[in-house]
Amino acid sequence: MPPPGHPADRLATPRGAAVVLYLAVLTTFLAYRLFGLGLRHTPASVATALTLAEPAVAALLGVAVLAERPTPLSWAGLAALLLALAALSRRDR
Repeated sequence: MPPPGHPADRLATPRGAAVVLYLAVLTTFLAYRLFGLGLRHTPASVATALTLAEPAVAALLGVAVLAERPTPLSWAGLAALLLALAALSRRDR
């Protein structure tokens, strides 16, 4: 149990419970449910490329929207990920 006045106490309020419910249902359950339904109609190669692209897009959004400053190692990882995506998307295999 957190001490009184702890930020986790906000979760016990009606507003906090509504936020938790929203995050659990809409942003997690619904997103993964739609992702799973989409995978039924998607070839494995496309699904792999999309799964690899998701963290790259998230990292770029963090830089563009949240002004995050990735380390050089993070940029190198992103470059490696983009190279892997380029290799996967080549048509002349």
